[in-house]
Amino acid sequence: MIEGVALKRMAVMKKVAGACGIASQVIGVTALTVSVFISPWFSWRKDHLSAFGVDSSDQLIYNSGLILAGILGVIFAIGLGRYFLSGRLGQVGTGGLILGSAAVFTMGVFPRNWDFIHGASTVSFFVCISLGLAIAGAAAINASQMAWGVLTVAAGVLMAAFQLIPGPLAGGAIAQVLACVPWSLWTIASGIMLLMRPAPLAQSRREVDV
Repeated sequence: MIEGVALKRMAVMKKVAGACGIASQVIGVTALTVSVFISPWFSWRKDHLSAFGVDSSDQLIYNSGLILAGILGVIFAIGLGRYFLSGRLGQVGTGGLILGSAAVFTMGVFPRNWDFIHGASTVSFFVCISLGLAIAGAAAINASQMAWGVLTVAAGVLMAAFQLIPGPLAGGAIAQVLACVPWSLWTIASGIMLLMRPAPLAQSRREVDV
């Protein structure tokens, strides 16, 4: 009886984490899309996305989107780490994803006119998420989850590459969006995985023991 209740609780928590991951990206993309639509002054090559937080005709939409996306992202990262990442590598990768999502929240609370805090949050987001993905992917590969692990590492590498490789699109919002796309798609795919796949057997046993 107790074992059945624990397994049901685990299944619910895992699904909540998966739904939060998907919702975080839907909210983030929606907030960005609306901000672009209502801001005819915005230039993809000259402006950064942070301009929406202070110059948009409705700053509340963009900043609120970041805040909600960050909160949901933290819940998702905790659930992913709990049910699909194990060992020290998994814990470090989870920590990176949690810190990166917390940075998204902070960017919404402290928009660009909070120069230092917003700048530090932006850097923390890209660094923590990129490293978190790479380390989480390595942990997954180490746990014989080869396909998901390789895709996770690739998402982290691509995210860093779009920020670090110079080119004609560097310095504006296009590079920022391109860097976020691998992470966004990976988050949605991982959220679906949390919704659809059962937790590893070893994790299930640990949950029941608790």
